[in-house]
Amino acid sequence: MKNLTLFLSVISLVFSLKIDAQNSITQSIPPQANFSVSSTTICAGESVQFTDMSAGAPTAWKWNFIGGTPTTSTLQNPVVTYTVAGKYGVSLMASNQDGFDNDGKLNLITVEVCSGIQNHLPETSLEVFPNPVHTYLNLTCGHDSKFTLFNSLGNELMSGQLVANETCIINFEKYPSGIYFLQSTQGSKLIATKVIKN
Repeated sequence: MKNLTLFLSVISLVFSLKIDAQNSITQSIPPQANFSVSSTTICAGESVQFTDMSAGAPTAWKWNFIGGTPTTSTLQNPVVTYTVAGKYGVSLMASNQDGFDNDGKLNLITVEVCSGIQNHLPETSLEVFPNPVHTYLNLTCGHDSKFTLFNSLGNELMSGQLVANETCIINFEKYPSGIYFLQSTQGSKLIATKVIKN
């Protein structure tokens, strides 16, 4: 009987220790690095916003931006400027107390020569539609103005005059598919926009 009592006490102790050990286990989860970008095709001199999308609650970030300024960053959501045309890769290492993970994308950012034309426009009454265009592009403006159409290499393709509140139609059938830039001058104000030909 004494042996049976001792045996049951030992079993109870072992079982109790096993439960305590299971309750004290905490799961360590290293992050899974991932990110998004505001735009993958930009003009030289423009900036893009990188946003951390990593799972696993990272607490530190190490970015590398080939061809960008800055070339590295430890911010969670950095803004990077690209000044030279080309294709550039980006990498992110996200980490926390449980480990780290890397995510890299080759040729993610395409930087194009845009002939100095700005893509980020001031508020304007200039309307360009449809965009993307297949055959005819309609231009309307609330003011008399001049316009010039450039290809992606900066070569002038055509120019003309816009009359206030009248629609000007540009025939795009003769132009190949690609990116074009429309520049409008209203007094001393220069307005520019990107036009895509399908």
